[in-house]
Amino acid sequence: MFAMLSVFRKEMTDHLRDRRSIVLSMIYPLLGSLFLGMMFHFIGAGIGTRAHDQAPLKVPIVNPDGAPDLVRFLEGRGATIQRVSADPRSGPHAENILRDIGSVAASAHGGAR
Repeated sequence: MFAMLSVFRKEMTDHLRDRRSIVLSMIYPLLGSLFLGMMFHFIGAGIGTRAHDQAPLKVPIVNPDGAPDLVRFLEGRGATIQRVSADPRSGPHAENILRDIGSVAASAHGGAR
């Protein structure tokens, strides 16, 4: 116990002799909290203004009649509901969906066929 106390005392005197470490140990907590607060302020302000400038959110739903509460909730928040077909072979992006499904299946089996 005496050895630990003497090492602690020696290290503390070394640190207190060094003016730069004393100044930095006082400045870092002040500047760190200031910079962190400024960062949260500017990021939050940027997110808030961007959310109001964007066009309304379009939400594709396969069966909106099956979840009327969800549809009411989304429309109450300004979203536009788009009815989509449950069949992936129909719709504007059907070829992309089918191509992606095929590439995932091919990679699961060890390569393209």
